Amino acid sequence: MHVEIVLPHVPADLVPGTRTTVPAELHNPSGTAVSVRLSVARGRVGDWALVEPATADLAPGGHTAVEVVFDPPAGTATDAALLPFTVRATDAVDDARVGSATGLVRLTGRDDLTATLGAEVGTAAVGRYALWLQNRGTKAVSLGLAARLEPDTGRATVEPAVVELSPGGTATARVTTRPRRRLAGRPRTYGVTVAGRDLSGGGDGRQVLTVRADGAAPARTGVAVVLAVLTVLVAAGALTAWLAPGRLPFLDRRAGPATSTAAAPAGAVRRPYVMVDSRPQLAPTDRTAAEATLTQLTAVGLPVRLVDSKTSDEIADGTNGFWVVLRDGFGSAEEADAFCARYRGVTPQCEVVR
Repeated sequence: MHVEIVLPHVPADLVPGTRTTVPAELHNPSGTAVSVRLSVARGRVGDWALVEPATADLAPGGHTAVEVVFDPPAGTATDAALLPFTVRATDAVDDARVGSATGLVRLTGRDDLTATLGAEVGTAAVGRYALWLQNRGTKAVSLGLAARLEPDTGRATVEPAVVELSPGGTATARVTTRPRRRLAGRPRTYGVTVAGRDLSGGGDGRQVLTVRADGAAPARTGVAVVLAVLTVLVAAGALTAWLAPGRLPFLDRRAGPATSTAAAPAGAVRRPYVMVDSRPQLAPTDRTAAEATLTQLTAVGLPVRLVDSKTSDEIADGTNGFWVVLRDGFGSAEEADAFCARYRGVTPQCEVVR
């Protein structure tokens, strides 16, 4: 039995001391009716969130709508750009879990300040971003700005560091990032977050605004490295030609059967790996839901990918197969355990497969 839970892909903005609701849709793709209990997994968000109604009855193929209610207490810190929450559905009869979905919220602190952060040059050794701010309130605001990288491997600055926003007014700022770069290989992805604190005469310096964007820092591979690689390749090619069959007959007599190394299939998975999320392949919408979960997790910095269990010998297929969000390539089980420990707040269901 499996129940699909669909949450909005766009993070919801929450204000401490204010009740906010987020819609959620339930779907029963099976041919059997089911009654479920609904809850929000424990965590920073789950401590002040619930689902209304807390139970639902779904006919075969049926749909129904519920609401996730958030009520962060007044004074809740607003220092996180994005916070994940997980809605769970359990069978009302045997309490078995039959579905889950992860969404995102953002604590803004004030609903009269809005901000957007867009990349002007997002993939470069030095990233540049444009910050746009608007005061929709009736009072002037003096806003102190600070930028940071996630993960914290490099530097980020914002200019000007303080902006003045008149009632209904707008302002802009420039954010510059200098992330740490790999020596070679793929670009290093990162997130840049700008936080705003109220420095107005009546303000207490508390954070009232956060906004985030993504970037990538290319590897440091330069001309010298490229020339060295080309030199090695040319030398290897010359050696191969010199040792070709017929050049040294005694090598031909000792040579074994020719071998070849095939490229690993797209679904190849290497143990140990971390299983972050999985869902049965029961309907075409299951892949869409899995891809939505992948998008949400990568948006908060998790380096994970989506795998069809039917393309991998390491993952059990069950009856119809599974869509699995995972991370592999660890050097040891200890590294995989450390990954789960680091992201436990984002993926409470993280599990290491040895």
